[in-house]
Amino acid sequence: MAETIVQGFKGIPIADYDGMNNPSDENKARHRRAFQQELDNGAIVVEAVNHDAFAVWYPPDYKRIRTGDDEKDERPNAQEIRDFFDLMHRYESEAEHKHGLKDVPHWHLHFLCKRPTGDTKASDLVRPVLEVASHQGKRTVLVCVNEKALPVYRHWGFEVKETIQMPHDIVIWYMVRDP
Repeated sequence: MAETIVQGFKGIPIADYDGMNNPSDENKARHRRAFQQELDNGAIVVEAVNHDAFAVWYPPDYKRIRTGDDEKDERPNAQEIRDFFDLMHRYESEAEHKHGLKDVPHWHLHFLCKRPTGDTKASDLVRPVLEVASHQGKRTVLVCVNEKALPVYRHWGFEVKETIQMPHDIVIWYMVRDP
């Protein structure tokens, strides 16, 4: 998954700022630790057989944890990056509250990544969970960090509810899909 992140997020502003797309072994190890924390907490990973794409889903009963408090993160700007993501999560929480999702169980597409040269269709990783959410009568949310992905998410039935301007000229979109 770490190599997919490095390749899949190349040129995306938030990844450029965070260093998420840095190909160093240290960065890949940081990704592995963060995703393991989420998996240990109940996140669901849907991964392509050929490992060129994956999605991380938070099911309705998932209790969000703060990842990234990695004592092994020795980047000089590690605290600044944690503060940035704390702010992003605060904005996301405010959007959840504003749109009636704060205490309502819902699915959350936390992460979707595909290698640019990969054969996997992102819809193969997303549609099965969207079908489950619809069958359960649950809404689905995501935070889009790549403007080029907005049409894809809209095609899957997501609607932009909030456009959020973050520091460092980074824009994110809070999106919701009704069942």
